[in-house]
Amino acid sequence: MNAPSANATVRPPPPFTVAEALEYLKISRPTLYMLVRENRVTILKIGRSSRIPAADIYAIAGVEVAS
Repeated sequence: MNAPSANATVRPPPPFTVAEALEYLKISRPTLYMLVRENRVTILKIGRSSRIPAADIYAIAGVEVAS
């Protein structure tokens, strides 16, 4: 029954890997990269890894995230 304090920070969900995004959205790799070309999904490069912001994935999936 502990309510979050007024000054508690809410962290955004961690970004998805490409494989996680493909599995979550149930789409193919070419479809994902088509969404990138259409600027509907952003690819973040972290070192040699590619990540996709969770907000982008949830927007494609139609999931509303509380802010």
